[in-house]
Amino acid sequence: ALFDSANPTHVDAQTRYEAIVALGQGGDPRLEPPANNWVWIPRGTALIGAQSEDPDQPNYDEFAFANEKPVFEVYSAAFEVGKYPVTVQEYARFVSDRGYQKPELWDPEGWEWRSKNALSAPRHWDEQFRFPNCPVVHLGWYEARAYCHWLTQHDDEKQYRLPTEAEWEYMARRSQKSYFRYVFGNLLPTELNEQMNRDFSGRENLAPVGLFPLDTSIDGVMDINGNTWEWVQDAGIRNYQAGLYPASKIYQRSSSYRYRRGGGWHDIATVHRTASRSCVLATSHYDDTGFRVVRSHKPVRIKGRLPGQVYTTSLPEVFAQYYGKNVSKSEIDACLAQYSHRFTPTITSDLVQLLFPKEAFELESFPDRPLPALKKASKSKFEFNLLYQDTRIKLAVEEKLGAGAEPAEYQTHAFDLLNVVACLLVTECWADHAIWQELTDNDLDALTFMVLDRYDPERQVRLLEIGNHVNECALTGFLSVFEKMTLRDLVAYQVFAGTVWWLDRGISLPEQFPSLGQMQIDDRGTFENEVLNRACKLIFFFDDNGELVWDLGLIQRLLRLNAHLHITGVISTQVIADNANLHTLNKCLEHPIYAGLRSSNRFELFEENCPRSAIDPLFCSPQLQQRIKSADVAFIKGVANFEMMQPLPINSYHAFVVHSSDSQICTGLKKGSGVFVRIPCGMQGYVYMSRSLRELYPGLRKS
Repeated sequence: ALFDSANPTHVDAQTRYEAIVALGQGGDPRLEPPANNWVWIPRGTALIGAQSEDPDQPNYDEFAFANEKPVFEVYSAAFEVGKYPVTVQEYARFVSDRGYQKPELWDPEGWEWRSKNALSAPRHWDEQFRFPNCPVVHLGWYEARAYCHWLTQHDDEKQYRLPTEAEWEYMARRSQKSYFRYVFGNLLPTELNEQMNRDFSGRENLAPVGLFPLDTSIDGVMDINGNTWEWVQDAGIRNYQAGLYPASKIYQRSSSYRYRRGGGWHDIATVHRTASRSCVLATSHYDDTGFRVVRSHKPVRIKGRLPGQVYTTSLPEVFAQYYGKNVSKSEIDACLAQYSHRFTPTITSDLVQLLFPKEAFELESFPDRPLPALKKASKSKFEFNLLYQDTRIKLAVEEKLGAGAEPAEYQTHAFDLLNVVACLLVTECWADHAIWQELTDNDLDALTFMVLDRYDPERQVRLLEIGNHVNECALTGFLSVFEKMTLRDLVAYQVFAGTVWWLDRGISLPEQFPSLGQMQIDDRGTFENEVLNRACKLIFFFDDNGELVWDLGLIQRLLRLNAHLHITGVISTQVIADNANLHTLNKCLEHPIYAGLRSSNRFELFEENCPRSAIDPLFCSPQLQQRIKSADVAFIKGVANFEMMQPLPINSYHAFVVHSSDSQICTGLKKGSGVFVRIPCGMQGYVYMSRSLRELYPGLRKS
């Protein structure tokens, strides 16, 4: 109740202060792990700065200082920010971990400065330690940076840093319909009372975090206007420039000065305005200057790979510039036209309609799918998938340009591709919203693939070469064990065969075959009884190259064991990333080991022109839908197909390894778990974010 912003005045400030100070003495539970003091800041745009010249222009403020103009606009990707400035209690963990003795955490200039001054903690550390839930102060910009590096070092997924000036102000202003001097309103400085810790507010010293509940942004970030100045990333001294800029843009310059935002506990009220800026030496130590941390997801690896170049922007950030717009096809086409020189054939808004049949765009609402649209899944999932596509796009640029291009060329190619994808995502396809609002990660992958294929016509040739090479490597290991394996062993190895993709593509691996992991769900016995002991029509869905050789071996073994079994293999005619396709499958079938399969009249291929890496039953061809209905059993490879291909009108067996966070959510199993599970006709193996496969499995077995 002491921190209740909805009812902040029921306890007077002095009583709150004494209670919160006492709370800090025993270790403030708000600040102890695993307390989640991170606030999600959604993507969007905001006007930054203030001006005192024209009341009819944006962000007019009679108290604005000269360095707050001109007013300009920024767009920002979503990020997380600390609910409070970093506290003594939190910073003490960095000090205890000998953060001041680890040069790898410090900028070179910062380490030189720290060594010269023989620092092992912030100044006045013993005195500060008496008030653990107060913001840590008496530290310079380099110390704040080292703390961020330390956090990044201890987190496998997130990266931490100081916010830029623009991000700091965007965080404070986000969703404000008009200009506010302070996060809590457009009050005059003379009207302030107990909204924040400032000069003449009665405190006359640093206050514990969260003491002033009104000093809270719409998203829940506290202590923005007052108590402490907060170091930000930007170097100074720098004047604003009119225009539209990414909020994350860092203005680098050879300067010993850095900016602070927010205002300290003994400053006057006009300095605490959200637009107010202060620029001081980076090595300055003040009793009212601390810092706040932002974090975002680290760049996402694809099959263990990251781009080799350093890029100045990302897809989440570029998309933020378009976000909130539902743009007509004609407007999208006009936007795309400026990038037409990059693509063969030219890209238009018609590209998004290749993902769905025409009938889908005539529906009043989009049909539900087992794996929900990224927007509906969670607030961070869409951002993560944009980062995934960002990596994919930049890797494609580097593959096309090779290693010898100028740095600026990588930048311009990537920038153009990012804008094309972002532009396509806001194409208006239904009456009230844009296409991105209905895309699953499977759809988003497909959209990116289609853009990249038009950007680099040679890309598919390279993918085929890689796919054939990996299949050759996998065959080497497969041939050494295939005839010795029982059917159950073959199914188990086949479940884990996808691990071939994690090995180096450029090395010939004479004994390359998957190491057998642990099967957490195992319906192999049920599968044998259902498929081998009767006349049966089985439809088989392939997944990636590499494991393709095991799939074909399994099919050949099944046909050998049941003379009344007919198998239809569903294969895509399109070359999509690492997926098996008609070209790589036919190349595999040329090997003598598959001679029996080639000559069998009980094995046939069904060719599906599928733009996705995983087949979506709602939007596959009518012919494939009919093939599924006419089969007795489906054998489905890959976790992406498990997530998408439910429910089906026939019994289905899914074979995959749990890997991504989504697959862990859907299955309730740990990363690396092997799964071979029977999903009965008409049933689902999971309900996203509600019931996992592990929870539903007892009921599935009874069915």
